[in-house]
Amino acid sequence: MISRTLIACFLVVSGVCAEATAIEGSKIAALACAYVDSVAATSGHRDREVEATSIPTDRKALSAPLRLHGPQAPIDSGIHMVSLFSRPEGGREVRVATVGVRMTAFASTYCAVHALSRGESIGSNDIEVRRAPRAPGAVLEPPIGMRARRAIASGTPLRSSDLEPVPQILAGDRVEATLERGGLRLVLAGRALEDAATGESFRLHDPLMRRALRARAQAPGKAVLEP
Repeated sequence: MISRTLIACFLVVSGVCAEATAIEGSKIAALACAYVDSVAATSGHRDREVEATSIPTDRKALSAPLRLHGPQAPIDSGIHMVSLFSRPEGGREVRVATVGVRMTAFASTYCAVHALSRGESIGSNDIEVRRAPRAPGAVLEPPIGMRARRAIASGTPLRSSDLEPVPQILAGDRVEATLERGGLRLVLAGRALEDAATGESFRLHDPLMRRALRARAQAPGKAVLEP
């Protein structure tokens, strides 16, 4: 929390004494922004912006000491409410004003250079790093080897939910699946019934037994039968 000393220093620098009969609404908003900015800093948001959602009207008859009350660390991007309180000597503490402060944290996020279609594989020419508001699931590492799960507009910051691994096996592909037990190795040739990325389980049609088995993709056309 911003200390009373900091508040007092801010008011003196701004040319307003804590015992003055009025304080401008813009200075109240600035105090609230400074409060949220300090909490955001201790929350680990190194790249951030803060702004008041509105400027309160000027307040009169303020008395020292002044106190700010608002969110505590850790905080995330969003609007945070900060209240300024005054306690006249010998009197009860009263709320002078409440200000909404929008804090936006930024990160170097991979964004689409151009529109991506659903199912389109992502290459190095399809993405670039841009400064963007930090969001849950934001892609911070190169998503090479992934494809678009849905249509993505140009310039959109990528999220993990927008992407999926590029399948190594596609539905309809001929697949050799192996099973090793007790020194014996069984090889079965069948058709994939669904897409599968490396390491993913998928259904494989067994033409001999005429039923679906489960297998785990290893490489294009290669899989391991699951027990």
